[in-house]
Amino acid sequence: MHFSVLESWRGLCAIGVVLFHFKYFCGALAVGPVLYGYLWVDFFFVLSGFVLTHAYGGSIQGLRDVPSFLARRLGRIYPLHLAVLAALVLVELGRVDGFTAPDGVSTLIESLFLVQAFDPEGYVSWNMVSWSLSIEFYAYVAFALSLVATTRTTKEVRPFLFALLAILGSAMAFVAAKGAANFGAEVAFPRGLCGFFAGALANEAYRALAPAAQRMPGWAASALEAAMIALALGFVAVAGPNRLSFAAPLVFVLVTLTFAMERGALSVALKWAPFRALGSWSYSIYMVHLFLMLPFAALAKRLLNAPTGSFDPEITTSWPMGVIVALAYVGLVVAVSSQTHKYIEAPCRRRVNAFVAGRGNSLAFAQRPSPNST
Repeated sequence: MHFSVLESWRGLCAIGVVLFHFKYFCGALAVGPVLYGYLWVDFFFVLSGFVLTHAYGGSIQGLRDVPSFLARRLGRIYPLHLAVLAALVLVELGRVDGFTAPDGVSTLIESLFLVQAFDPEGYVSWNMVSWSLSIEFYAYVAFALSLVATTRTTKEVRPFLFALLAILGSAMAFVAAKGAANFGAEVAFPRGLCGFFAGALANEAYRALAPAAQRMPGWAASALEAAMIALALGFVAVAGPNRLSFAAPLVFVLVTLTFAMERGALSVALKWAPFRALGSWSYSIYMVHLFLMLPFAALAKRLLNAPTGSFDPEITTSWPMGVIVALAYVGLVVAVSSQTHKYIEAPCRRRVNAFVAGRGNSLAFAQRPSPNST
């Protein structure tokens, strides 16, 4: 099953992250769900756990299947990561003071090996958003091993294992953050682990609840979807730097379960082609937007005669002009992302999948996950 509505959600979350970062150049945007938009990354972790459990939950039968699973996942996330890193290296080569901290050689090596999220300096280096890829990859490893472990015992144990790992991740994050809403490197892995396995557990719940959900009246499903959108937007708007933010996986599990059913009017709207396109391009949107942000901001400042000093980053303080500039930036990011998806993401993924399939691994016949699962 292809969860097209959840794919659209992924695209909207990517736009939320884009606006969160761009608010530093347009302070008028620093309101509501944009102000604490970094929390949308937790939604990515939940969606990945949900979709990959649905796709691979019955396919990984033993340790022999794990390498091919991980190869497929690397084929999904690594080519574009490498391409953006290469572009950033070229920029550094052209600078007089290039390769200075945090964008040094050591953190570049960390990014190449997807371990940057475990180093406080690497966490904020190079393409800063790639810290989540580092966490995601090791969540894939834990996920594959958990499937192997439960296949060898009994699959009825699997939901309890997923729940245990989600709770463990949440507890580790809380302890590492010392009770504060700290989302630095020390919290990154448990934060991602909690979200991923909360999503995996949500998929187990989905399988049990789907038959009943299909009997829900359309008006009730639409009302529930509207309530979940209000919950998600309201939560991101107020959670921010406080302990409430640790509830992010729970909130996004509820939203994921609701929209996975695809029963209400809002689900119908999210199947509209532009939303689905955003979903298909969401990984590119997430990965390229920071690379484009500084040159766009510099150009916008010149066009609007805004101050160019490093201590005065805002392009404009005007709300209407801020919205116009932000829309222009989002439009640029989406346009570039459509091309990086077409010429980097999709072909590299196909080649890796073909290579894995050609090896005759049992996963060659597994259900294909959402093309936007990360």
